[in-house]
Amino acid sequence: MRFTIKGPLFARYLFLVIAMLAVSIAPGPVAAAETPENFKFTKIDLELLEKVNQADKEFERKGLVFSEPEANAYLENIGAKLVPADLPENVKWRFRILRDSSPNAFALPNGSIYVHSGLLALLRNEAQMAAILGHEITHVVNRHGYLENRSQRKKMVAINILAAAGGVGGGFGGIGGVAASGILGGLVPSVVAATIFGYSRELERDADVYGLHAMARNNYPPIEMTAVFEILKTGYEVQLDKESRGLYADHPRLDDRIQYVNALLDSLPISGGPVVRAREYTKEMAPVLRHDVPLEILTGRARTALAVARRLTDLFPESAEDAFLQGEAHRALGGRTPSPRPEELTDSARGAVRKQLSKMTLQEYEKSLRSTPEGKAAWSANVTAAEAAYRRARTLDPQYAPAVRGLAALCDEDGRPAEAIAGYRQYLQMAPKALDAFRTRKRAEELEKASTAAPAQDHN
Repeated sequence: MRFTIKGPLFARYLFLVIAMLAVSIAPGPVAAAETPENFKFTKIDLELLEKVNQADKEFERKGLVFSEPEANAYLENIGAKLVPADLPENVKWRFRILRDSSPNAFALPNGSIYVHSGLLALLRNEAQMAAILGHEITHVVNRHGYLENRSQRKKMVAINILAAAGGVGGGFGGIGGVAASGILGGLVPSVVAATIFGYSRELERDADVYGLHAMARNNYPPIEMTAVFEILKTGYEVQLDKESRGLYADHPRLDDRIQYVNALLDSLPISGGPVVRAREYTKEMAPVLRHDVPLEILTGRARTALAVARRLTDLFPESAEDAFLQGEAHRALGGRTPSPRPEELTDSARGAVRKQLSKMTLQEYEKSLRSTPEGKAAWSANVTAAEAAYRRARTLDPQYAPAVRGLAALCDEDGRPAEAIAGYRQYLQMAPKALDAFRTRKRAEELEKASTAAPAQDHN
C-alpha cells in the first residue's frame, strides 16, 4: 500500500475514508454472467491488457524484479507445474520475485504472477510456495482482473476520492508494496478499490480451492496451505494497525480460510509421497532471503529480519555474509527483544505505541524506547549478540569489509566513539570505493571533531 502521509494518523484517516466509501462500493461478487469458458475480450479488456503489459516493463525498468537466475528458475519451475494444460487467450505465464518486504503476492491478468521477497522469506518449504502460486494462478485463469476492472470502471467517482485521500494503490488480489502499487495505481486506476478490499470472498475461496487441487495433483500436501495462513497470522512483529486489509493481511479472513481449507483436506488425497522440500526450498531461496533481510530492516521489521537471518545461519553456518546479516538484525532491534514481550501485545500497549508514533519521528521513538528499563536491557543483549555475529563474520572471512562497518556502527550507536572511529577508518581502507564510503568518512570526521572538541569544553 502506498501512502503520501505516513504513520498511524494517516491509517486512521484512510480507514475513515474507506468506511465512508464502503457504503457505496462495498465489494460483492463480480458480475457473473461470464465464465472463463465463454469470456470474450472487449475493448476495455484489451486496454487493460496493454496497461498491465506496460506495468511489467515498468517493474523491470525500475529494478523491482529480483534478477537472481537460479531463484527465479526455481519459482518458474514450481509455477509451471500448477498451471492448467490449456493456455488461456492473451496469457503468458511468468512467475517473478518482487523486491518488496511486505508479505504479499498478486497476479496480473496477462499471466504475470509476482511474489514479494518478504513473503518468500516467511515461507518454509516448496509446498507452501505452491499454495501461493496456485491461488494466484486462479485469478488469471478465471479472468478476475478483467471482470473486476469492468466493474470498478463504473465507480470512478469513489476511486477518485480514494486517490485524493492519499494516493492508494496495490496489486490484483492483494495489497501490493509501495513501489509496485505506485506503478499499478498510475496505470490502472480503475482497480484501486479492488486492491484495497480484495476480490469477493467467494472468488478468493475459489482461488484457494483451485490451489488446493493443484497442490494435490503434484503431491504437495494441501495442509501446507493452512500452514501458510498460520505463518501470516502469527508473524514476528507487533501488529499496530487497527485495520488490516488485503488477502494476506486480513486476520479475520485468514481465520475463515483456515477453517474451510481444513474442512476440505480429507477430500484431497495425494497419489504419491508428499513433496514438502523444506531444506531445498531454503537453499534455493537463500539469495532472496539474504536480499530480504536489509529490506525488512529498512521498513522497521527488525524482528522479521532476525528470524530470516537466523534461518540462513542455521543452514549456512560458514557464511560470513549470513553472520553479518544476523549482526545487522540484532543492531536494528535497538531496544526490542527478538520476540515480542507479552505486554507488548495488549491492546493498551499497542494503543500507547500508536499514540507515541503520532507525536514522534521514528528516530525519537527508538531513542525513547531505549531509555526505558526494558529497552536498556534489550539493547544491552542486542549489542552483545550483534558484536558476536560481526566478529564471527570476520573470523569466517577476515576480508569481509561489511562486518567491519557493521561493528563500527554498533560501537557508534552504543556510545563508544573511539572504537567507532577506528572501525570506520579500517572499513574505508578495506573498501575505499564502497557506495557508502563518502557517508562513512563524514561520520568518522564528525566523531573525530566531537572527540577533539570535548576536552576543550571540559576545560572551560
